[in-house]
Amino acid sequence: MQVLDRRKAMSIHPLFRLAFRPFFLGACLLAAVAIPLWLLALGGHVGAWQPAGGWLAWHRHELLFGFGLAIIAGFLLTAVQTWTGRPGISGNALALLAGLWLAARLGWLFDLHWPLLAVLELAFPLAVAGVMGWTLWQVRQKRNYPIVLVLALLAVADALSLYGLLRNDLGLQRQAVLTGLWLVAAM
Repeated sequence: MQVLDRRKAMSIHPLFRLAFRPFFLGACLLAAVAIPLWLLALGGHVGAWQPAGGWLAWHRHELLFGFGLAIIAGFLLTAVQTWTGRPGISGNALALLAGLWLAARLGWLFDLHWPLLAVLELAFPLAVAGVMGWTLWQVRQKRNYPIVLVLALLAVADALSLYGLLRNDLGLQRQAVLTGLWLVAAM
């Protein structure tokens, strides 16, 4: 862990000392909740309740932009401190970022009003890109700038996915998710 003051590091709750911890844990918990929910929905045991966009759209979206982006964020925000030799995001700032990710997941699950859901959903990948970009820029490490671009493009793919759902254009939503998959593969 690249933290300059050991006392300061030890005062931070262990979950928020390194970026991979809340995001890897969050992704695992999302999977642990999503799989049984998906099975209950497929079996017709959830009644009329459904997440934003319906069960299929929710499943498709959350697999990539919920679970996948959490894993990517946890890895990148932890790795960037090794790449730059600077302390990574931790403490309250990391808790806020993890809370933003969680709020978007809950917003999808409980069918939050679309404009608010879109703000929550798109704020997370853009915030991760911003933190990565700022950290890399501070040490002028240009070779990793393309990662920031890919994160920004993932946010664009996420926005197109939301737009497709809002316009009830499932083809656009599917294409946006496939675009996101290719961006993850490129990363």
